[in-house]
Amino acid sequence: MLKSLALCMGLAVVASTAQAQDYELYAEVEGWDVFVDNSDQTCLIQRISDAGVVQMGVWQKDPLMVYIGVFTKDATNLRDGAVGDLIIDIDGQLFTGQGVAVTKRITEGYQGGYVLSNDPAFLTDVAKRYVMTVYPNTEAAFQVSLDGTYAAMQSAMECNAAQGS
Repeated sequence: MLKSLALCMGLAVVASTAQAQDYELYAEVEGWDVFVDNSDQTCLIQRISDAGVVQMGVWQKDPLMVYIGVFTKDATNLRDGAVGDLIIDIDGQLFTGQGVAVTKRITEGYQGGYVLSNDPAFLTDVAKRYVMTVYPNTEAAFQVSLDGTYAAMQSAMECNAAQGS
């Protein structure tokens, strides 16, 4: 089944890691780091692996929206301002989105993107499924393990409550 992501996907030309000055480690949960983003008083989870970086959190402009960022060091053809289609496969559940390449919170060497969603099915699949495969329109697919995501998301919700967000 192919589902459309509720809003949009913004491709980041270069990814961020939560180790920047504005981030403070809140907890470590099942292979994920939970950070407080001191710039907007929200929390995010992050996992760094050989395959790349995955980040998830609540979008600061709308607390009903969440974002997932997936970044790789593999070569891509992403260009700032370029628009592209995206398919995310979470253990057989397909979600589609469209993205625009942007630069934000730069960490050298990473490329990838963020997807925003308020689709409860998408959030449930991310929390309780096992593998997310991302298919950018013109790039090779890559997989991300979702092991421990549910527990990390619970910790991030506690973190957000502690921040008042």
